[in-house]
Amino acid sequence: MEACPIYGIGVAEQLDRFLPKTTFGVLSIYCRNLIPICPSCNVRKRAEANPDPNRHYLHAYFELLPQGRFLEALVQVQGDALHVEFRARQDIALPAVFCSRLDYGPVTF
Repeated sequence: MEACPIYGIGVAEQLDRFLPKTTFGVLSIYCRNLIPICPSCNVRKRAEANPDPNRHYLHAYFELLPQGRFLEALVQVQGDALHVEFRARQDIALPAVFCSRLDYGPVTF
């Protein structure tokens, strides 16, 4: 199975709607709206849902993203936990809205 497109760690064994069912109704089950995702990211995405569209996750397949590495991770090990902070690289030209959607505070695994 393929790695989860959100963080690339877990196995993508579930399907998730990119456009929410509550807003888009029947269009939310359109096959191109469903993305493979791991259970951990699916729960985290639901818990961190933001009403501001400028803070939504980028769509793993439909956003027009640059080629190459545009995301960096700052990693710290504290005790038996891994803390990771993801953000857009400053040396890559990305639209400002993408940068705001890529910058997430610490995530603990």
